[in-house]
Amino acid sequence: MSLDAFGDPAGRPQWGLVHPLRQRVTMHLPRCQVCAEPVPCRGGVLFLETASRIEGPGPLRTAQPPVCREHARMAVERCPRLGRHGYIALRATRCPLHGVIGTRYRCGENGLRAFAGTEDTLPCNHPQIGWFLALQLVRELREYDVVHLDDLAPWTTGSGPSCTSNPSISRTPSARAGEGDRPLVKNVPSTTPQNTDADSAEQRLRDQMVQRLIELGAARSPRVVAAFRTVPRHLATPDVPLERAYDAEYAAVTKKDATGVDISSVSAPRVQAMQIEQAGIEPGMSVLEIGSGGVNAAYLAEMTGGEGRVVTMDIDGDVTRRATDFLETTGYDRTVTVVTADGELGAPEYAPYDRIVVTVQAADIPPAWISQLAAGGRLVVPLRMRGMTRSIAFVRDGTRLVSDGVELCGFVPMQGAGENRMRLAVLHDAAGEEIALRLDDHPDPDTRALRDALSTPRAQTWSGVTVAGEESLEHLDLWLATALDNLPLMAAKPAARERGLVAGASPIGVPTLVDGASFAYRASRRTDHPDRFELGAIGHGPQGKAVAERLAAEIRAWDRDHRGHRAHIEVHPAGTPDSQLPSGRVIERRHTRVVISWP
Repeated sequence: MSLDAFGDPAGRPQWGLVHPLRQRVTMHLPRCQVCAEPVPCRGGVLFLETASRIEGPGPLRTAQPPVCREHARMAVERCPRLGRHGYIALRATRCPLHGVIGTRYRCGENGLRAFAGTEDTLPCNHPQIGWFLALQLVRELREYDVVHLDDLAPWTTGSGPSCTSNPSISRTPSARAGEGDRPLVKNVPSTTPQNTDADSAEQRLRDQMVQRLIELGAARSPRVVAAFRTVPRHLATPDVPLERAYDAEYAAVTKKDATGVDISSVSAPRVQAMQIEQAGIEPGMSVLEIGSGGVNAAYLAEMTGGEGRVVTMDIDGDVTRRATDFLETTGYDRTVTVVTADGELGAPEYAPYDRIVVTVQAADIPPAWISQLAAGGRLVVPLRMRGMTRSIAFVRDGTRLVSDGVELCGFVPMQGAGENRMRLAVLHDAAGEEIALRLDDHPDPDTRALRDALSTPRAQTWSGVTVAGEESLEHLDLWLATALDNLPLMAAKPAARERGLVAGASPIGVPTLVDGASFAYRASRRTDHPDRFELGAIGHGPQGKAVAERLAAEIRAWDRDHRGHRAHIEVHPAGTPDSQLPSGRVIERRHTRVVISWP
């Protein structure tokens, strides 16, 4: 048994001697136990069992990993167990992980000791799971058909043999299990259509998307990888080309408001995977999603499994109707509840929740989110702080939230009672060349004076701090927002840069220090090294040079004292005395006091 560079099982199987690690990996993802390639899940996952295991309708638990259609016949012919006892082929449309096979331990006077006896089976959510040495994973086949391998529709793709391309099954003669002995058993009627070449193409796109998510570091755990390999996300955006729907960085806007602002979207797969990893969802958990769309709820349902519960809510009836249609089409409506209501209030009728995942930009944390979150539960929310949005994984500790991970992100703004949009101070309004300051909790600037300052010569200051071309500045920018009082973001159109009005153009905005009639924004320039850039500041106005120096000084302070550090963020109820807050930048909101601090 060996693993490849991505942690997937590699090598040839030894019939009757499946390594426990191979069993666990192929069972978890799921992958074919023969070739270790992903098995298509949309038309049902194929399992092989001894014929004697089927005694009548009802769920069936198995420790035998699935097989792809190409290698099913090979497994039947070469596996000694199936050869001795006869086989039966099961096509399962619901087969969540159930538990583990292994050995129980207990702590005695002489340390850890195994219970008397041999192997045992334990459900994943059993309270004693921490005292269990797991050897194999067990899936529970809840909805399945008993099928004949020769009756499965052959695959006619032109690709080579693999589980993702599903070539034709070898039709060598073999006795069919169950013929003449017992009637075929159906646990539930099969309602999923047979796979087609289009299905195979969709699965290849999903696999390519997942490979990219792994490369980006967005999908790290096997269960997240499996979820993203399973959900047919393209069905939520039928007007989007198939390849685009599976682009790891593509967010599909589904609705705009009267002014053209995006108010609903299907987030990019990278962002969805990132948030789900932040949430740390386990089977059997109860999860609330605030900001619906359907696709992310399906991923959450894959994570919670058949014993879990997912509630997805949105204030917009059009959005929840689309989500309901998608969930019904894909079959996830059995485990996902859709609610049309203001997310500010949560969904108390289904509380408490082990996890709350917010998929809209929020400027505050409503009391309902904290009260409906179980003690020790995790809240993942794109929180806007001083104009900068970060997806933060919070852990509930009494009435406060403590960060356990901060990631750069972008989301459509929240609507309803929690709506708190940023303001704009336009410095240049020529069509196609617009430049504006994006204001959050910042004071209103002297817009006319800053417009005049923009036309004055640049005052440049360089810090001596360099970064790589692909290095993110998200942590530097958050440090600057912590250290400096009046630091809105300056957004500019590309044409403004081309005309020389600004040195760079960003639709989101770059940190800009404002002081009266002067301002300075973060900038960069090339160095002699082909992949290094020096950071600095460009100022305008009567005090432009001095303001640029202040901004550059904080860039040096970050490089000297905090480069490599990550911000620590806490959320406390409004009215919490200063003496009970950690040191750092305090952001005052209606419901909370948010504190950003650094090591």
